[in-house]
Amino acid sequence: MQSAPTSRDLMTYTDDKIHLVETDLDVLSKAKPSEVNELLSTGASHDDSLDTSGATILAETESIGSSDLLPELAVKLSFTLPTSSYATMAIRELTKTSTSVDCQKALNS
Repeated sequence: MQSAPTSRDLMTYTDDKIHLVETDLDVLSKAKPSEVNELLSTGASHDDSLDTSGATILAETESIGSSDLLPELAVKLSFTLPTSSYATMAIRELTKTSTSVDCQKALNS
């Protein structure tokens, strides 16, 4: 697979229930219908407008009362895939995670 991340950021967090970045669904849910149509017709990406530093601060400040927890480290990847490509497969290739049935069963148990 030829796709590689075009950018990556390291982020810290202490509460794994708080989203670190906005999903496409989050962005579309907040947008007006005309803005959604524009995003879909132009194929524009909203990733450039996301402020990840604020998300990191939010995740750290929301975990009040959990100061004894060690911060976790996350990697935020941003990449563009060709048509008919799957992001999960690209991430598995990047992380060298096995896609075998036995390995997936072991992860789920």
